[in-house]
Amino acid sequence: MHDSLADGGAVAGPGHLATRDQLPRRKQQCCWLILAILAASASLIAGTGNVSAQQTGSAPLDPVGCSDGTWVESPEINPGLVADCIALVAIRNHFKSNPANADVDWDTPWKNAIVIDDRVRELYLHSKRLSGTIPSELGKLTNLRYLDLSNNQLSGSIPSELGKLANLRYLNLGAYPIANDLSGPIPSELGELANLRYLNLGSNNLSGPIPAQLGKLTNLEYLDFSYNDPSGPIPAQLGKLTNLEYLDF
Repeated sequence: MHDSLADGGAVAGPGHLATRDQLPRRKQQCCWLILAILAASASLIAGTGNVSAQQTGSAPLDPVGCSDGTWVESPEINPGLVADCIALVAIRNHFKSNPANADVDWDTPWKNAIVIDDRVRELYLHSKRLSGTIPSELGKLTNLRYLDLSNNQLSGSIPSELGKLANLRYLNLGAYPIANDLSGPIPSELGELANLRYLNLGSNNLSGPIPAQLGKLTNLEYLDFSYNDPSGPIPAQLGKLTNLEYLDF
């Protein structure tokens, strides 16, 4: 059959005929079917992407999320924030690897962190019931100004990497009524924190001599060594701390 649609005839199909009036409706149905399939596929793809971004409960965070746009907007123009994000992921995973910290609410790397001018400037980890050691990765947050780990159940030594935090102004590893149980010597590297104004190491189990290098902290206003077990004399270099307003041994 070869009649044309213009003549009002029919078009031959496999096993049946389609009239001129039926053809547009069938085309429309076909188009809707294709659109429905594409929409379903897009939804499936989007859903899969969301799962990878949201599965961060108690499982370790993936540092790739810092560089693929999951946690850092425009990572290609924010390399500093990407580096901070990777450090925060490592810090979070360090604590979450300890079963005693399983209930700590820390779903994203930005939990407890304050970002100013595209860098992590403050980190509030006080009163989180954290157990275990202090992660050395804290030393990678080189723009940090405020670090509070007080009122936890932390143990082990103070990592020397904290001495890399050249911009730090506030460091609290002690506090009351809940005290940490840090032990070992006070790292001499803390003497490199030239901008430090507040240092609380009280209510721990620190031992050994007080480093003379702490005399370099000429901006220090608050210094607490109380309820520790230091040995030896108080270094004469601490006499250079002329801005001190509070001192407790």
